Amino acid sequence: METKKPVFGGKLIIAGALMMALSLVLVACANDDDDDGGGSSSSTTQVDRMAIPGLNTALISTALKDNFNQGDPTTDTANFGGEVTTNITNLRSAVNGIAGFPAEDSPGITPAQLTAVIIPDVVTIDFANPVQFPNGRQLDDDVMDAVLGLVLNRGDPLGAGAGIPDNINANDVAFLGTFPYMAAPQ
Repeated sequence: METKKPVFGGKLIIAGALMMALSLVLVACANDDDDDGGGSSSSTTQVDRMAIPGLNTALISTALKDNFNQGDPTTDTANFGGEVTTNITNLRSAVNGIAGFPAEDSPGITPAQLTAVIIPDVVTIDFANPVQFPNGRQLDDDVMDAVLGLVLNRGDPLGAGAGIPDNINANDVAFLGTFPYMAAPQ
């Protein structure tokens, strides 16, 4: 697999189209077709979102997680941008204090620059580049290694070089060859 550096610049990003597609999915999910014939139907509640893995887990405080999970990506910058930047800064400072830990990349990407890339919490794709996280994602992309590299500003975010691996390098069950591609839970 060829490793490419992510594009963080002014190329065409179709986040709006993805948000529209997500909105259509959410609307479709809200239209419950499991009517029992008595006219009743259940409603759905958005309880989680995770376009950028690790964002909610590591960069949104516990007190704000429900607001983030139930929020709309269009308000992410205003509601959570400052917190994300502060938490990236704090995580990097904490890791910098660990003896023997690889040094931060220089110049690397600043916490504010990274916040601008990961907020709003949507999957973005620039079709002029290969689809590989953080430019979209394939099922077998090691997304957490990339996220750790970006958040901690160490190594190539696509896993080349030293990086900060999570040491989970393969699935425990192979992907299926047909839709839905994910193996059944064990």
